Parts: sequence; structure tokens; C-alpha cells
Amino acid sequence: MLCDAIHPMRILFINNAFPDVFGPLAALFAEDAESEVLFLSGYGRREYSIPGVRRVVLKVNRRRGANAEERPGPVMDRDYAMAKQARGAFADLRSMGFVPDIVLATARRGYAFFVPEAFPESFLVGCAGADYAAPDVLTPEGFSADLIQSRLMLHSHVWCAAPFGMAALPSSRPANDGRMLDSPFCADTAFFSPGPASRKGEDISFRITDKDVFTKTCLDTALPLLLRRRPTCRLILTCGDAGTQEHLRDWTSRLSADVSARVAVVRRLDRKLCRDILRAVRAHVFVGAGGGLAQEILESMSCAALTLVPKGLVPTGGEACSVISPGVDGMVYAVNSADEWLSLFLGILDDPGTSEIIGRAARAVVLKRYDSRKVLLRHKERLLDAYSQWKAAARRGLACNPSVQVIERKSDLR
Repeated sequence: MLCDAIHPMRILFINNAFPDVFGPLAALFAEDAESEVLFLSGYGRREYSIPGVRRVVLKVNRRRGANAEERPGPVMDRDYAMAKQARGAFADLRSMGFVPDIVLATARRGYAFFVPEAFPESFLVGCAGADYAAPDVLTPEGFSADLIQSRLMLHSHVWCAAPFGMAALPSSRPANDGRMLDSPFCADTAFFSPGPASRKGEDISFRITDKDVFTKTCLDTALPLLLRRRPTCRLILTCGDAGTQEHLRDWTSRLSADVSARVAVVRRLDRKLCRDILRAVRAHVFVGAGGGLAQEILESMSCAALTLVPKGLVPTGGEACSVISPGVDGMVYAVNSADEWLSLFLGILDDPGTSEIIGRAARAVVLKRYDSRKVLLRHKERLLDAYSQWKAAARRGLACNPSVQVIERKSDLR
């Protein structure tokens, strides 16, 4: 049954960052001119906007110039501060007459903690945060993460498990009681596409998850050997945090001048830059593990780059099918020494034809199974269908929300 919701619909997205995981879905909902779409976040790219989507930006601390997520001290205090900060924004929305029909919220940090109290009449769709996939509850960070995720899961009318690594995690994927829905797992194939130029060079890019894995995997020893053997080879080391970036730059500075000149260290901040790298390199190598890498793997494949992932990091799609078929649309490696790395890289560079064939096959797989437009349209229909059924049950007196107290306060709205 497709949704027969009354327009205009009001939809609120909640996440720690903008646009992040909800960006494409928010854009899709905003295509309906009669719908009102808001996006609440603590962080966001100021230069980035989504047509039809208004942003709710949480107040920063005027004295320190930081928002609650940057609050020093115990992690529980930080998460509670973020929850309170978001609660003020929810109260401000109510005071202006904005009560969402649907709230879509991730379990990242504490922003969605008070959604059930703020909007008891709204249909709540909770989504597991990739960074909370397997929290170690024996640590303060893990305890807080599990508390936030469990509460959101408990109060959600629909629960979306994160697509990567969640199937084996009962704490994040509860028994299917009719509320479970796979999270959309897809890539923007129109944006992440092969470039017009062929891959004639011998450039190789790497996605380094943290500074320790760079040494543990022997890459710090293997890469200088590769550069000396292949004088036209250039390396691009990408990472996600400042600490890893500093470590990689320090490693590069200790190389000889002729070798270090062919190494670039790039932090993953610019979406276009990431795409341009994937379009140009002969191969893109994922080193390490992390809950957010599955999306990046799809983007690499969508650009028709030869994508290499370590054994044990082959993500599955929403229907439990392996994203990468080794040797067909990607490569899975298991190396334990610098010599094994060198042999792997030389084999790739000596056989560009095979790399191109595998890259084209990867692009075809993503277009067929993981095209964002197709996947998100299906996901949107499923959400609206669930909302429609919940609304119909409420009219018959069958649906209920927890008994909560509505809050009121003021905040910033942009």
C-alpha cells in the first residue's frame, strides 16, 4: 500500500552532521514542492545546500565558539549536552508551529535522544549510526553510544539497521517484529562516474583508516619500494582525520626528496576532489576497517576504479549479497609483508587491461544494484507506506506513543 498521506507533509531529519548520510534522502523528499523538509545538525558544510531543505543549526557556545559536541570532559556529559542542545531546537520548532509528520534520526551522538518527548505525535524512523555498530559497553564511549542507540531503537516506529556489518550484531539489529527496514545502501552514480580521460598513468590511491594500520600492514615499508621500482608511479594517501593526516605527512617528510615528491596526503573533505582522484587512479586500495567504508567502496566502484579491499571487509548490500566478487568487479587481498604488497602492486601496474575490465564490471554492478536514485525511491516508498499504515492504525485507535511530556524552549532556525 502506497502512502495516502495528506499534503503538505512536514519532515525533520536529525543527524550530527549535514548533509552526511541523510543528504540524498532529504533531497528526494524535498522534490515534492508541497512538503516542508528541515534538517537539524550540529555540524555542516556552510557552502553546501540542498534545494527545498531548510537547515536547523544548533547554537554554538558564544563564549568558546564551539557547539556541544566539542565540549571537553566526560563523554556522558558531552552527549547529554548535545541532547539538551537539540531539545531546545525541538522546542523552538514547536513554538513556531512546526510539528513533523515524520522524523528521521540517526543514533549518532545525543541529538535524537529527546525526540520522543519533543514530538510524541510524530512517526519516528530511527537509524543505527555506523560509528555505533558495535559499541564496547565497558568503556564510557561505548556505554553512552549503546544507551543512545537503544533508546532510539525502543521508541522508533521503524528501525533502519546500518547496511554495513550489522547483520551479526543483535544489539543493533533486533528481532524482526515488523519494524525492521534495511537502510538504503547506494551510491550517487551520476556524480561518482568514470571520467572522460583514460587511466594512462600509474597512480594508486589509498584510503587509510588510521595511523596505526599504516604501519601494522607494512605499507610504510612497501610504498617506498614501489616508488623506487616504478619511477612514473604516484601515490595519493587519503584519510579521514587530522591525526592520521599528520602521521602520514610526517612519514612522507622522512622519504628521500625524489620519492616524497610523488606522494600526496589528502584528507577526505571535498567530495569533488575524492571523485576526481577515483577517476584518475589505476587502483584504489582500502587499508583498515571502519563502519563508514562501505559507502566509499561503492563510490570507488561507481567511478570504475579497480577497488581493493582487505579480506574480511567485503560489505554486503541490503539483500545480503556481497558487493564485491573477487576478480570480477574488485579485488580482495590478504598480505602480510612489504614484499607481498610490492608483488600485488606490480601485478596491477603491469596489467592495465585487466584493471580496466574489472573497473567497468564494478561500475555495471553499482548501476544495476546500488544506483542511489533507484534505491532511495524504493526506500522512500517503504517509509511512506509504513507511515500510512501507522496513520491508519492510529485512526482506528490501534497505534500509540509512549507517554511523554512536550517541551518548550527557543533556539536558532536557519
